[in-house]
Amino acid sequence: MKSVNNKNLVYLSGIVLCAALFVLPVWFYGVPRSNDLNQHYQFAASIEDSLRNGSLYPNWAAQENEGYGGIGLRFYPPVAYYVLAFGKILTNDWFTASCLAFLFWTMLAGFGVFWLAREFSSAKASFAGAVMYIFAPYHATELYGSFMYAEFAAAAILPFCFLFLTRILHKNDRSDIFGFAISLAILIYTHLPLSVIACLSFAVYVLFSLKRETFLPISKKLSFAFLLCLLASSFQWVKVVSEMKWLKHATEKFSATDFYDYRENFLLSFKYLAGLDADIHHLWFFDLLFAVTLVFAVPFAIIAFRYADAEKKKMLKNVSALAIFTVFILTPLSLFVWNNVSILQKVQFPWRWLSIFSVCAVIFVSAGFDHALEFAKTKKRPLFLILCGFLFIGIAFSINQVIRQALFIPPNEFTNLTANIISRPNNEEWLTIWANKDTSKIKENVRITRNSDIFEWKPTAKSFRVASGNEDFARISQFYYPFWYAKINGADAETKPADDGALLVKIPQNEANVSLEFIEPPGTKISLIVSLLTFIISFFLYFWTKSKFTKSL
Repeated sequence: MKSVNNKNLVYLSGIVLCAALFVLPVWFYGVPRSNDLNQHYQFAASIEDSLRNGSLYPNWAAQENEGYGGIGLRFYPPVAYYVLAFGKILTNDWFTASCLAFLFWTMLAGFGVFWLAREFSSAKASFAGAVMYIFAPYHATELYGSFMYAEFAAAAILPFCFLFLTRILHKNDRSDIFGFAISLAILIYTHLPLSVIACLSFAVYVLFSLKRETFLPISKKLSFAFLLCLLASSFQWVKVVSEMKWLKHATEKFSATDFYDYRENFLLSFKYLAGLDADIHHLWFFDLLFAVTLVFAVPFAIIAFRYADAEKKKMLKNVSALAIFTVFILTPLSLFVWNNVSILQKVQFPWRWLSIFSVCAVIFVSAGFDHALEFAKTKKRPLFLILCGFLFIGIAFSINQVIRQALFIPPNEFTNLTANIISRPNNEEWLTIWANKDTSKIKENVRITRNSDIFEWKPTAKSFRVASGNEDFARISQFYYPFWYAKINGADAETKPADDGALLVKIPQNEANVSLEFIEPPGTKISLIVSLLTFIISFFLYFWTKSKFTKSL
């Protein structure tokens, strides 16, 4: 990235101010409502609890579901929740932590677009692009409209991925290989659907950017970067690949039917023409977001192509190809692609591709902004004012139709809502496939027809004694999961799920000293070590290759 000189610092400070203005409604009115809000904050609370108890990661979220535990965090990328959890630890208040987390992600999004746009335009124009990204209709909707918190966080990392990828394609700085690997791995640790979308977008972007003479060297760089990314993110995807079959979210009910059916979520399908009340997916609003983004992106794209030099035009053609592909994949025209690419179906909602389209849009704004400014000094001043009007339409729409229309939870109500949120039931999709919503209603730690005494009841280790009697199964107030192992009087014991998904342990006739332990499989332990080492090495190599000493060799 270009050096942070005094001029850049002024613009970066301006981005901080714009980010603060963007988040200001939260401070005054409260946190936006959503169906997933409880789940977002429960994940964050589980991470906070784990950190306070000296564990960096809750492999078993013991307090969730009234103490029956939870596995959602084994699959849902945790980075966004670590930010919330750190904020809670610093402030001891979920509302203040939320304001700080939203501000952090908004600033990061602005910084990412600023440096990305610097590859196409001046600092002043890049600042304009950063501001437009902060207030872009879909970006605003991620926070205020639908409160897709994790996706909102991932949208802040996405521009950094495009930045390093663009530099790999058009420059020869080895540090960008490590920068791309790190940023993409962090994206994977933040939001999996956007990670899938991003990787497919990168493939299209690279395909249209490669030249015959640069194909081999760039392919080698990208292959190495993706290898590093896979290693760095292995702790996330190893669990998803090996354990997702035990999570309800992976079942057809939550991945390919009703609300989650990708076939019902294409833009420009005009399903709402039968009546807005029948449009349970709110596609009319996403169509409107798309249209407003087009309004401010297209004029600046035309200006950029009209006046940019040959090299910048080549770069903008690649962005245009990606933007056109994004429009294609957003609409029913791409149904045959969705039907035949299973990993694309996991994204569930085609409108999520608006994240990519928003990045393309603000690149066009930045690329054409300097030329638009020149119009203000000539007889084309009216054209300049019209172009400013298009930008105003985008920002005004986000403020008036997204932010002002948001349903806020006032600070006091939000504080009450998040009290003891860690122990509440998960959303159904984050339960194990054996469990149901009623499982946690039984409060007894150990239910059996014989007398029992509890010795230890820790998150991942429990022990109790059962008196002699008839052979029976003891029902434990714990969700069954294959990584819970039981020993009775020192010998391995049988476990299985109850009809309601609780953990059952087979107890013999004689007195039994039972111990339960949650034991991670070797693959997960190895992937954790691999991920940590890859991140450490990649960060070191990034800064080492950026040093003047290395560049002088």
